[in-house]
Amino acid sequence: MSRDVHIASCVGGGPMERLARRLAERGVPSRVVAEYSAEAWRRTMAAGPWGRARGRLGAFVRFPARMTAEALRHDASVMVPTTNPFILPLVAVALRGLHRRSVTPLVYDLWPDALEAGGIARAGGWASRLGEAANRYWFARADGVVFIGERMARFAIARYGEPRRWTVIETGADSAELAADAVGPEAAESDLERWCEGKLVAAYVGNMGRMHDVATLRDAVPRALAGGGGAPLAVVVAASGPGVEALREAWRDLPATRVRFEPPLGDRAWARLLVRAAIAFVTLRDEASRTCIPSKAFSALAAGEALCVIAPEDSDLAELVRRHGCGRQVAPGDVDGLVATLGALADDAEALASMRAAARAAASEHYDIGRLAVRWRDFLASLTRRDPDPGAPPSP
Repeated sequence: MSRDVHIASCVGGGPMERLARRLAERGVPSRVVAEYSAEAWRRTMAAGPWGRARGRLGAFVRFPARMTAEALRHDASVMVPTTNPFILPLVAVALRGLHRRSVTPLVYDLWPDALEAGGIARAGGWASRLGEAANRYWFARADGVVFIGERMARFAIARYGEPRRWTVIETGADSAELAADAVGPEAAESDLERWCEGKLVAAYVGNMGRMHDVATLRDAVPRALAGGGGAPLAVVVAASGPGVEALREAWRDLPATRVRFEPPLGDRAWARLLVRAAIAFVTLRDEASRTCIPSKAFSALAAGEALCVIAPEDSDLAELVRRHGCGRQVAPGDVDGLVATLGALADDAEALASMRAAARAAASEHYDIGRLAVRWRDFLASLTRRDPDPGAPPSP
């Protein structure tokens, strides 16, 4: 395949930049079109109500216009609009007569399903109906659609209709980037790293928003820390979002030697924390089990962390743990189960080491960004072999 690819995501960096590099290495010239760097987005979201309002204006107004302008300005043949923000696929498909590019959206999160799960929109309400109509429109007209999970895909197709071509490709991670010997010397470089020494660290890293189960973690961790025996368990939360403040309040009396909060970390500090943590918390609420799959799960696998998943049993996240034996899953609300799981991981060093090895192997063999780039290349190439849609503009 020789067609250039433009990946559009409001916030750059991360998996999309890595995917673009790996596609280019495999003969598919690719670039990421973004409005904000990851650092600029973190600053914007931390700048109070007005800062967040400006950020959302950029995401929902400036960036869709910029995405379209970039398609007109550069000789790209394929647009891959992500659902960051969720209107991008709709805009790219609706304006295809103008930019005349093939459009293959990447569904990171399902909308309005995520709004319904977070209690922001009411199922059957006007916002929900409008979102459903928009999804049906672009699902039917996109050249292809990529989902990041099997169960997410089946749920979306049942609600919005089956795209003409679709596939499942996980977000993945760069295994080489998160190998222990690639993130720098073992000697501690920061106060956080010194704090981690001599402890069995369980970490929550990334956003902690409305889609994530916070209550089970909130109630279980104090009991798990009070348990005796095994390695000394400690918890780091390096995250942003409304769930973080809920945990700060609930855990305010826990000893600072066992619980630590950090703001979102830069790339190097993030990678170094991941390889020092033995356990990664990844959570989803019941209502969100089909709307998203936290990408932090794949970064944790690549860093060799055992996954401690709080999510419904019938979710892509739980299936990831079952398929690879790389951790444990408990249901949202099962506080006793999470306490027991953390105690077992702390008490059985051999079992924990086996899970961590399985995590690293799963990332390398199945979810490494280089392997996923091959799947992307092959899927995009397959779209050129179908009969043309008589209602679509010709490809460049």
